[in-house]
Amino acid sequence: GLRAAARSSFRTDLFRNVLGPIGADLPGASEKLEGAMPTRTAVASTLGRLQLGPDSFFDGAVFDPSAGD
Repeated sequence: GLRAAARSSFRTDLFRNVLGPIGADLPGASEKLEGAMPTRTAVASTLGRLQLGPDSFFDGAVFDPSAGD
């Protein structure tokens, strides 16, 4: 279903393999709840200075990439 399609396209391994070698500040966690952050938030990262912007969805839904179908 839709959740399986979203999970299969959520490839943090590709993100880390490409951006890690060029010194990008990578988040400490490979996944997080999507749509659950209403304000800019500092997060643990490889260089210690990463801030994630708000990511609320228009319908208020939250996507948990680790949740089952």
